[in-house]
Amino acid sequence: MIPRKTNKALVKYLMDRKGIEAITITEDKVLLTVTEKFTPQDGERLVRDIGHSRFKPVSRNGKNYLILERF
Repeated sequence: MIPRKTNKALVKYLMDRKGIEAITITEDKVLLTVTEKFTPQDGERLVRDIGHSRFKPVSRNGKNYLILERF
């Protein structure tokens, strides 16, 4: 299992990834706004690469999001 990235390392890694338009961090979640071309398989691969075990994909108002737990 890949070790989880800390919040600072996670944001740095995500900023360099194609397909991620915005990163929003709340007290307990990391919300990624992703492009229309970002597929569920891309989401699963991203989650594995950063050491998380799960994510929640959401679509609202024509935008696609991935929600991750913050730690």
